[in-house]
Amino acid sequence: MIISLNPEYKNIQIDRTKVHFYKNFFKLEKNFDFNTLAFFLDRKEYENCYQPNGIIKLTQFEVFDEGKHFVNIVKDLLLDKEYKRVDTYVFASLSKISISQNHTDIESVFLFPLIGSVVYNIYDQTNHTSYPMNVGDLLVIPKNIVHAAIPLCPRIVISVGVFD
Repeated sequence: MIISLNPEYKNIQIDRTKVHFYKNFFKLEKNFDFNTLAFFLDRKEYENCYQPNGIIKLTQFEVFDEGKHFVNIVKDLLLDKEYKRVDTYVFASLSKISISQNHTDIESVFLFPLIGSVVYNIYDQTNHTSYPMNVGDLLVIPKNIVHAAIPLCPRIVISVGVFD
């Protein structure tokens, strides 16, 4: 078990159609550092996990027990239990230059930072909201919402995507 939910959030139910941000949502129970990430990358060496902008993206993290743990947490949190599938990704970067482009996802995403600090900007029609995240926080971004990740230092974030 990599993380456990803080007691105040044990019975929470999340509507994945709305943005949600929770400070100190979880605590780390097991270290997940860049050596740990390298272990998982090595086990999936046949896949291209390196993006041109310096972002590392490990897909199908749910094939490992550690990834399944995050899937189970998100499934328990969902207010709406009607979904087609849940995928898990690991995003990492070693420097702050690995800013993601503004983009939308076809799934709702649950973001769990395990190392470092990152700011997520979420855009609507007229402005944006910035969510500075640290280890232990949770951000939920609904599908089709424009957003971008801005790492402030080396970071590792687990992203769990819930598809309609």
